[in-house]
Amino acid sequence: MRKMLLVVPHQDDEINLAGNILDRLERDYEVFVLYSSLDIREKQGMTRKKEAYEACSVFEIDEKHIIFLDYPDTPNEAGTHYFTDGNKKIIEDIKNVICEIKPELIIATDFDYHSDHRMLSLAFDTAMGLIVCEQPQYTPIVFKGFCYETAYYSTEDYKATQLKKSVDNFEIPSNCSYVWKDRISVASNDHAKLIWNRKAYKGMKCHKSQYAVLHAKSIINADNVYWNKRTDNLLFQAKMRCTVGDIEKLRDFKIIDTDDIITINPREIDLSKGVWQTEKSEEKIEIVWDKPMRFDRINLYGNPNNTKPVETNIKVISHDQVITVFNEIKEFGRKTEAIFPEKVVDKLEILICSDAKTALSEIEILNGDTIIPNIMKSNEEIRTKKNAVIDTVNEIGYACIVIKTKIIRKVKKWFLK
Repeated sequence: MRKMLLVVPHQDDEINLAGNILDRLERDYEVFVLYSSLDIREKQGMTRKKEAYEACSVFEIDEKHIIFLDYPDTPNEAGTHYFTDGNKKIIEDIKNVICEIKPELIIATDFDYHSDHRMLSLAFDTAMGLIVCEQPQYTPIVFKGFCYETAYYSTEDYKATQLKKSVDNFEIPSNCSYVWKDRISVASNDHAKLIWNRKAYKGMKCHKSQYAVLHAKSIINADNVYWNKRTDNLLFQAKMRCTVGDIEKLRDFKIIDTDDIITINPREIDLSKGVWQTEKSEEKIEIVWDKPMRFDRINLYGNPNNTKPVETNIKVISHDQVITVFNEIKEFGRKTEAIFPEKVVDKLEILICSDAKTALSEIEILNGDTIIPNIMKSNEEIRTKKNAVIDTVNEIGYACIVIKTKIIRKVKKWFLK
């Protein structure tokens, strides 16, 4: 059976990131869940683990497939974070887990608001970049998505008989290199109408210490959405050199990178730590393979700090023949794509001629479109006729759940004083 790895920071984020589709995936994959962070208080940490086991059991995930890395839960309010303070051991831990399991599908959290989410996103990308360069024949499907922006803090729009897909709540997402129209929507196959009968709700109900059900109307949708990060980039198999800078930044699997994961507003964060930049008006990147490679597209990603497109003059040449030319690099580190008839070559030169400095965060050389597993590209949607009675029962029932949960939370806080 094929394997899938879900990479999330906290115990309850498995529901935020994939709760609407876990049941569907579990039928086709042997599912593993990796949690990076844990409450450092012993009693609370044990409670969070117990809740995670219970939530995963809702989706029939084997208890042996649940992995805790036990790094300290570190909220933004702490003002500092072990990861950006120099403790990068988690990168090696993530790498080891992936190499041991060798999942065909990985779904990982992205650069969300919480510092632990951001840490995990950067650590995962770094680990994945190391893996694909060391083992270029290992090309899992990698999807990244948000635990907060499209779930926990999304629109409260659950309707029992008119279930909606995830909505675009942001002009620019925390990972500014993403564009909403490029998302991959994976439909839920849960046909329950009343919110408390849905598996995602039953899973979040297990996280009692987090009062997760208070966010059920935001988290539960007709789908979960992701952005694909391709692992079949031919640069991972190439020898590269350039006239300036650290060439490895162009194939490190990171479009955004930063030492600031604390600042709440992502637009105030310098995301350009991983950018390669020209110094002279003419620079050259040389790419050589041991054998001829087939490809029909090249993607360039610029500086994620740039808020406007940047004019440039970049020529891609092989054996004195121009393959394609880039005259502009898109803003926010977004993909600038060139598609052309398939080429078969063993070396490339990328010539950058521009009076202004040109910055690139990543280069992809690919053959063909993204390959999406059949189970994830189904267009199946749950369509039901509007039923005012069921919708009313759902609204009243959920309102009662909210009131009860808030009373319990208030009483517990009162007793803890």
